[in-house]
Amino acid sequence: MTDVKFIAAGVARARDAFVVIFGRHAFPSECLGVSIERVDGSVMDAEFEEVANPQGEVQRVINNCYTPTRKHLATYGNLYSISIPITEWKTVRHIRLTLNTSEAVPFYSRNVSLEYMTVFDESEFESFFTYQSRRNIDSFTTAIVARNNLERLGELQAVNPDMACYAINCFVILAYKAVELSDTSLLTYVREKLHDIRSMEALVPFGASIRQDPIQMQISLAMAMTHVHIHSNDVNAFKREAGRVVSAVRNQTPFRLTYGLNVSLAQVLLAVFDHYHGAGKEDDFHAVMDTLRRSVSADTDVAMQVRELQSVVANAYVAKLFVQSYRTGDVTPQTLAASLRDIAPRVNTEAFRKKMKSFLLG
Repeated sequence: MTDVKFIAAGVARARDAFVVIFGRHAFPSECLGVSIERVDGSVMDAEFEEVANPQGEVQRVINNCYTPTRKHLATYGNLYSISIPITEWKTVRHIRLTLNTSEAVPFYSRNVSLEYMTVFDESEFESFFTYQSRRNIDSFTTAIVARNNLERLGELQAVNPDMACYAINCFVILAYKAVELSDTSLLTYVREKLHDIRSMEALVPFGASIRQDPIQMQISLAMAMTHVHIHSNDVNAFKREAGRVVSAVRNQTPFRLTYGLNVSLAQVLLAVFDHYHGAGKEDDFHAVMDTLRRSVSADTDVAMQVRELQSVVANAYVAKLFVQSYRTGDVTPQTLAASLRDIAPRVNTEAFRKKMKSFLLG
């Protein structure tokens, strides 16, 4: 963003938007205006109040932003922290800030923005939500946007087939954020919405993009639910969903590189769980190594997808340790248990890792 006099950073919470205004110089707070553009196209002036708390909320997000963002915001003075009450997030499309009703106060970047809280079409999904680097970096804000879009897409019969992959994409993001936040209401929403979303898998057309691949959508959805069931300690549901991931690609040709991350994770989770619950088999761990080989052999034009091999390698490393323990017995139980730290889950928080380890060990 080119240098401007005033910029903003914001996060969403259940009933509020928290915003910090940064500026090159101070201005009277009564000059600040806030408006909300609704999904139906109407615009309303919004009430807000100056409060101290949002500064801490927003600052935590800024601290996690990319270095250029942090450095640029540090060149501004921190002028105002405001709270904007929100009755229903699902009606909100944009939050706008102005000075003296005319001068726009833009959000600094998408990573700290409260614009596009609801997106309307494929172009907006690609530009403002599908990719992690283009979303608000705050997990709860991202969860609200994901839920907004699921609400807007509505029931199966109302979904344009071209948008089905984005509905699944939103659901997967929301499921992971619900687990990361350990948010009971979001987790309940995910479980209630699963049937409708799973019905959309058949609508996804096959194309060049990973979001135009019914198999990719199927394994992404099943892996997200695998995490949900680990979080809730539901063994049967965990086995069912992880099994869906594995079976989806068992005889699949060609094998896309992007399959490897979820498939190797599902395989190693199932194999480790069975090992610690009296049903372990060496062949199950060999399957993870096979997935590594299939992933390395797959071709891609997207450099970012090659980076995902790091996670496949991490899962294969754990599997190889278990194979070694079966064959030679020279890997101690303590080493095997410690190796679970190297498994690469899709929710990489300390809290979830502890929960996952406890779940696998029984």
